[in-house]
Amino acid sequence: MNNNDRDKALYRYPDSDVLRNRLGITDAGQLEHVEFLLVSQRLEEAIPKGNFDLPHLQKIHRHLFQDVYDWAGEIRKVDIGKGGFGFHPHGRIEMGMADVHKRLDQQSYLRGLHRDKFVVEAAEYIGDVNRLHPFREGNGRTQLQYLKQLGEQADHKIDLSRFERKSWIQASIEANKFETTRMADCINKSIVDHSVQHTTSRQSYVEEQRKRAKAAQDRAKTRDRDPKR
Repeated sequence: MNNNDRDKALYRYPDSDVLRNRLGITDAGQLEHVEFLLVSQRLEEAIPKGNFDLPHLQKIHRHLFQDVYDWAGEIRKVDIGKGGFGFHPHGRIEMGMADVHKRLDQQSYLRGLHRDKFVVEAAEYIGDVNRLHPFREGNGRTQLQYLKQLGEQADHKIDLSRFERKSWIQASIEANKFETTRMADCINKSIVDHSVQHTTSRQSYVEEQRKRAKAAQDRAKTRDRDPKR
């Protein structure tokens, strides 16, 4: 069985690109909307902590996506890619994440680093995790919670509402090519300065996602009213 056939058998509905889900939703727009709502609810709860290894990532992913996918928290069993870039082979994810954890441990999980140094190092590690892409879906949201906890224990409070979606997506694309300057800049802008109160209003990453989910819901309603569209 080739990789595409295995992906169909394990993760997708027959003759569809929609991922199998616990809700039985077969419309892509509706699934995007419902997934967003359910994950948002889980984000309001305490996010599992750990020691920044693979099981830690798995716990975060399982918590966020437990209401949507039966395989929440499980390492993907197929190879995947995006935008012409192939992520780490699924059979080497454990080894790759073990290397990330080993290096983090050797650097004391970035504790004691000045902000300027922290954002550079954190970007390198998140770039590594992104290239691994351990899960079939939901990697980005899992990585952001991992990053937030990494910053928290290193005394750099990261406010995820400061992330601008387009900038972060572009940063992730560049990080796949081992260029993490933009990612470091995104992380730097998200850190709450202990001595300065920021009052500037900025559209948050979460707000942008909410708009995307609403747009997906509207498209789904339009298709329901006019099946020919």
